[in-house]
Amino acid sequence: MASGPGEYLSSAEKTIENQSFVYLAAQGSLRRAFAAAAILRAEMDRNITAHLYIPPQGDARLTRRMAHAAGLSPLDLGLRIALRLRCLKAWERAVAANDFSVVAAPLQALADHVRKDGAARASALGLSSPYAAIIDGHTPGLRLRDLNAWAEELQSFCRKALPLVNRDTGYDPRLAMDLADQKNLARMLAVKMGLDPQILADTPHPVTLGTGRDVRIGMAFRPENFAQSMLDLMHECGHAVYRGALPPGARGTGTAMDEAMALMVENHAARRPIFAFNLCAAAAEMELPSLKVDINAASLFAAFLNNRSSKLRAQAHEIAYPLHVILRMRIERMVLDDNMPVRDIPRVWAELHQELIDTDPPQNDRDGALQDIHWYADQWGWFPQYLAGMLAAAQFYETAVEKTPAIGDAVTQGRMAPLRDWIAGKISHSGDRHDFSTLIESLTRAPLDTFAWINHAVTRYTPGKWAHYNLDYLKPGLTD
Repeated sequence: MASGPGEYLSSAEKTIENQSFVYLAAQGSLRRAFAAAAILRAEMDRNITAHLYIPPQGDARLTRRMAHAAGLSPLDLGLRIALRLRCLKAWERAVAANDFSVVAAPLQALADHVRKDGAARASALGLSSPYAAIIDGHTPGLRLRDLNAWAEELQSFCRKALPLVNRDTGYDPRLAMDLADQKNLARMLAVKMGLDPQILADTPHPVTLGTGRDVRIGMAFRPENFAQSMLDLMHECGHAVYRGALPPGARGTGTAMDEAMALMVENHAARRPIFAFNLCAAAAEMELPSLKVDINAASLFAAFLNNRSSKLRAQAHEIAYPLHVILRMRIERMVLDDNMPVRDIPRVWAELHQELIDTDPPQNDRDGALQDIHWYADQWGWFPQYLAGMLAAAQFYETAVEKTPAIGDAVTQGRMAPLRDWIAGKISHSGDRHDFSTLIESLTRAPLDTFAWINHAVTRYTPGKWAHYNLDYLKPGLTD
C-alpha cells in the first residue's frame, strides 16, 4: 500500500503505463473501455494527490514531480482527458479524409489546455515558458535553451550534409516478409537481447511500457520491409533493457534517457553490416517460408542506412531525422509560447520543411502535419526528447567503447550482451538518483553536446568526404 505522496504518485503512474499497454494491445472494445477507465482514474488520482499533499521540506525531486502533476485543477484535467479522446478520434477522421481542418478545432482546444498546464508548472518551478515546463515534465533538467543551441548546430551540419547523403535507391521488393515470419525473427532477436519473447505483443505502433518485470513491448510489423521492422524491434529492445533493469520503484531519469538507450541499441549497435549479416543468416537458418532467396546482407544494410529522401519523419535517415524533429519543435514552441493558432500549422509546416529539409513540402496533410500522432494524443514536448536522446546515445556509446573496449569489439562481431550489461549497470541501476544532465556528465565527463553525434554521422555516412569539417571545434566549418 502507498504510504506517502511519492508512493501514491508512483502507484498511479505504474497503473497508467500498464493500462496504456493493455489499451493498445487489446483486441476487443470492452477491454479497451475498461483500460481507458483505469487510466482516467489513475490520472485523476495522481492529480488529486499532488493538490492535497505537501512534499517533505528539502525533497526537491518530489516537489518537482508534484508541481508537474498539479499543473491543472482536477476539473481542468478531466476536461483535458476528454479533449484528448475527442482529438484522437478527430485525427483518425482527418487522416482518412486527408484534411487537417477536420482536427483543427479539437486540437486548438487541447493545445490551450496544454499551454495553461505549462504556464502553471513554469510559475511553480521558475521556468521560462509553458513549453520549457512541458519539456521539463518529460525529462527533469532538460533545458529549452540547450535544445535550441543543439538544434542550431545540428541544422547547420545536417543541411550541408544532406546533398552528400541523399540517394534515390528505390524500394527493394526483396524486403517484403509475411508477418508470421517477422514475428518469429523478432522473438529470436528478443532472446539475443536477454529478453523474454513473451513480452512481445501486437500494437498499432511500436511502444515499450512498464518497468522491471512489468516491461512489455508492442510491435507494428511492416510487411513490405522486414529490415525496418527489425530495427524498430531493436529500438524497443533498448527501451526494455533500460526499463527492465531499473531498481524497484525507480522511474529513471526521464523520457530523453529512455530514448537514448533505445537509440544506442538501434543506431549504434544494430544499424551495422554485421547485424545485417547475422539477421540474414538467422532468417535463412530458420527457413522462413517468405524469405526471398536472393536477399543478402548488403541489401539489408542498404535498407538500414535508408539514404532515400523522405517527407516522413518515421522514414527519414539519420542525417535528415534531426531536421524533421527541429521542424516539429519550432511549431510546438510557436503554438505553446507564441500563441500561434493551430489552424496555421499546415502553412508553417510547409514553410519550415522548405527551409530546413530543402525539398518540396508535402503536397497533402497526411504526409505533413497529420503524419505523427503525438500532438493529437496529448504528447506535446515529446520531440525534444528524441533530439536530446539522439545526442545522448552517441555520447554514451562513445564513452562506453572508449572505457570498455570489449563493448566495441562485441558490437562489431554482432554480440549485444556487453552493451546490454553496460546499459543496465551504468544507466538503469542509477535509478532516479540523478537528473538527465548530471548523469551524462558523471559518466562521460562532459556536458551533452552535438560533437559525438556529428562524429558518428560523418563516420557512417560520408567517410573521406569531410576532411574540411572542423570536428575539433564543433562549430560547423563545411565549405562548398
